Amino acid sequence: MTTWRMLLAHTCLLHAIASLQRPTATYRALELGASVTEIGIVGGAFALLPLMLGRRVGVAMGHRGGRWALIMGSALVLASCTLAALANSVALLILSMLLLGLGHLACALGQQYEVSLSASAERLDERLGHYTVAGSIAQAVGPALLMLGSSGSAVPSQRLLGIGAVLAVAMMLVGCATSGSVLRAGSAAAEQVDAAPRRGELRSALMTGALVLASVDILAVYLPLVISEREGPAYVAGLLLTLRAVASTLSRAGFGRLIRRLGRERLLVASLLGAGTGIGLLAFDLPVAVLVVTVLVAGFCLGVGQPITISWVVAMTSIHRRGEVLATRLVANRAAQLVLPVAGGGVAVLGGAGAVLLLTAVCLLGVGVDVRRVTSR
Repeated sequence: MTTWRMLLAHTCLLHAIASLQRPTATYRALELGASVTEIGIVGGAFALLPLMLGRRVGVAMGHRGGRWALIMGSALVLASCTLAALANSVALLILSMLLLGLGHLACALGQQYEVSLSASAERLDERLGHYTVAGSIAQAVGPALLMLGSSGSAVPSQRLLGIGAVLAVAMMLVGCATSGSVLRAGSAAAEQVDAAPRRGELRSALMTGALVLASVDILAVYLPLVISEREGPAYVAGLLLTLRAVASTLSRAGFGRLIRRLGRERLLVASLLGAGTGIGLLAFDLPVAVLVVTVLVAGFCLGVGQPITISWVVAMTSIHRRGEVLATRLVANRAAQLVLPVAGGGVAVLGGAGAVLLLTAVCLLGVGVDVRRVTSR
């Protein structure tokens, strides 16, 4: 297997494990008699260590290489999955989620760093699109295993957590077998060895990526509430969210062609304005057919956000600071995912779930204008 294929395999295993372990841990916590507060801690523990240690991991990776991050992250995920499968207390379950969050961050950093080294400048965007598509598809593995393994309301949580541990062993083996990429002439990394990012441009890139990712979470939480407030059937919300995911995957699959045709700055601005307009329209009481078209547009535009912000950060950052800046990007994403949906709850209390979508739309449109201003200097 080439390094690129090994990275894709590692990516698929990582996202499959995370999408299985996190919801299954909630069921295991219920079996252990956890309170509502404790279940919230189990869920939130995933983001805690990345927020505290993410930048340090990125700096260490800059010195030791992406392969080090892949192996360390895989070891942490394996320890997490093993601990979760054997956990007989809520405290051990919380510890396993802490380790999973840090391991997930280290693996994602290693993957993105290695992709930036392995691809030529001309192929970087295409590879980033394929990288994010692999993650998107693998994220469906966990819910599928949860659905297939369950019988009625009963969930065999320990068995499913054990499956996660087996997948983690496979990921560890893939991580160890992956040979670190070297800095080649003509690679995207080699062409930016001496690049120094402008502060305003880097801030805009980090803010854009964080908001796009948080917008996906906000849609997942508040779109069903919007449909419920209108007394619409639950399947409509499920249909819309599924179509959003499909549209995002399609845009990532064609990301390389899109960026070659439109250019990075024009595509990013168009995607932010399109996503903002689509999410804003979802807040209104429109016919289902119109909502379907709207969510397809919003999903397609949101799908571009992750690969294009990685590409933007890679293009502006020297190889010596890339690990640190990629880590800062992921930490910003985690912080936004943690804070913004919760803040949306306060907005929903005052103006309903539709107000949350409108506020998200305004933020996306505002960031789109800011990106246009920063990149046109």
